[in-house]
Amino acid sequence: MKNKFFYFLLIGQFFSYLADVFFIVALISIVFHLTHSTVVAGLVPIFRVSAGLLSGMVAPLIIDRYNPLAVLKFSNLLQSILFLVLAICSLYPIKQIVVIPFFLILTFLLSFFEGWAAPIRNSLVPNLVDKNELLKANSLLSTLDQSVQLMGWFLGGYLVVFVGDTKLLWVTFIFSILSSMLFFSLKNQVVFGSVKQKAELEAQEKRPWNSLKEGWETIWRLPTIRAIFLMDFLEGLVNAVWIAAILFVYVRDVLHKGEEWWGFINASFFLGGIVGGTAIVALGRYTNSYLRFFIIFGAFTISIMTFVFGIVSNPIFALVLSFILGAVTQLRDTAQQTILQESTPEGILPKVFAAKATMMYATFGISVLFMGIITDVFGVKSTYVVAATFIGIAGLSAIFQMKPVFDRSAG
Repeated sequence: MKNKFFYFLLIGQFFSYLADVFFIVALISIVFHLTHSTVVAGLVPIFRVSAGLLSGMVAPLIIDRYNPLAVLKFSNLLQSILFLVLAICSLYPIKQIVVIPFFLILTFLLSFFEGWAAPIRNSLVPNLVDKNELLKANSLLSTLDQSVQLMGWFLGGYLVVFVGDTKLLWVTFIFSILSSMLFFSLKNQVVFGSVKQKAELEAQEKRPWNSLKEGWETIWRLPTIRAIFLMDFLEGLVNAVWIAAILFVYVRDVLHKGEEWWGFINASFFLGGIVGGTAIVALGRYTNSYLRFFIIFGAFTISIMTFVFGIVSNPIFALVLSFILGAVTQLRDTAQQTILQESTPEGILPKVFAAKATMMYATFGISVLFMGIITDVFGVKSTYVVAATFIGIAGLSAIFQMKPVFDRSAG
């Protein structure tokens, strides 16, 4: 990959991911120390998910009305400004009754603007690399995300302890500024779609409903994309099995270990994702022809591993399974991302990613409630059995909806 702008995007996302992780660590620490309430601290992820859901719904309107690259730059700059406001406010003693709602509102706005930026970043990749390097590029970006998830939370927690949450907010601001500078380095020559597509988009500016539904219509019209979205929908309904609340119960009731094992399991998963992503980068040219196979193989492997993970009581074996799940999930998700980018017309791609984000946020909210009820009523082992079943059904749906697995012609 010789395009320098791809590396601007790659490094920019690295700083953006770090800023996001450090921000959450610092904010939850500040809110908890001010209120000593886990319920209030738990409002932070609720506000983030709500903002992401709303932002994904309105993102197509913004993408149609303005240059997508300009939207990316603007949203990142606004996030940097909000980080600066948070950092400055944390320096001054403010009454709790004022500061908590203020911080939560800023959290909502930060996540809202990120909901504009994320689908555009994902849509930029096909413009920056050759088609035969798309899988490798997606794997690099995904592996970077996994690496930040593995190291960022540990490093963020360390910095909170040794330098304090207020100073960590300033570090977050610095990373966000660096990210914005790199995104501003992307040239406006990076475009989405043909001249004809642009004219069509301009014509739709006066018809907001067309903008909102276009991504969903594209998903329904293209069989390959529809199959991927159905898989994501089914898996999204059970993805909450990996949230802390349910993993804590699993560690306590199934593994009979302390809460620190939740961290070990998470670390093992992210490490597996890094190894899987590195393997894809190394073997990219050999794996390009089997993307659909990796999606279906990945779904059934994840289903089996989730089932075994849920019933196994050996902690070491659970760590091994978590590692395998991380590697296979990375392989499957990267293949899905690449097929989406190859199968979707460029002018519609940001809207398809925005629709995907909206669906994932919505299903996650349902999943937290659904999986929580199953865990409380039937026990945590049943929760993982249900999750494995849904993922297996997702794999079956892909077999019936996708073209033959070795046919790489886009839907």
